[in-house]
Amino acid sequence: MRIPLGVIGLAILAGCVQVHEVKGPDGKPALAVKCGDATKCYQRAGALCPNGYDLVGNNNASFVGGANGTVYGGTQTTLLVECKNPATTKN
Repeated sequence: MRIPLGVIGLAILAGCVQVHEVKGPDGKPALAVKCGDATKCYQRAGALCPNGYDLVGNNNASFVGGANGTVYGGTQTTLLVECKNPATTKN
C-alpha cells in the first residue's frame, strides 16, 4: 500500500492533521494519523481509506509547556490504522 504524497500533503493542510506511513504492529503498512481533535483524526482516516480501515492502535497525550516559560495545554490524538484491501486512496 502506497499513499500518494499529494494525498498526505492535503491531509496535513486540512485541519492540521499529520499523516505518516509506518509499519503496523503486525508488520503491514499502516498510517499514523495525528491531530489535536480526535474527530478530525477519524475523518481523515476515513478519507485516506475509502474502503474502510482497521484501528490497530491509538494514543491520547496531554501536554503542557513551551519555550521561554510560555505554557500551552492540549491533547494530541494519534490513530494507527491499516486500510482495508484493496488499499486505494481517493484524491
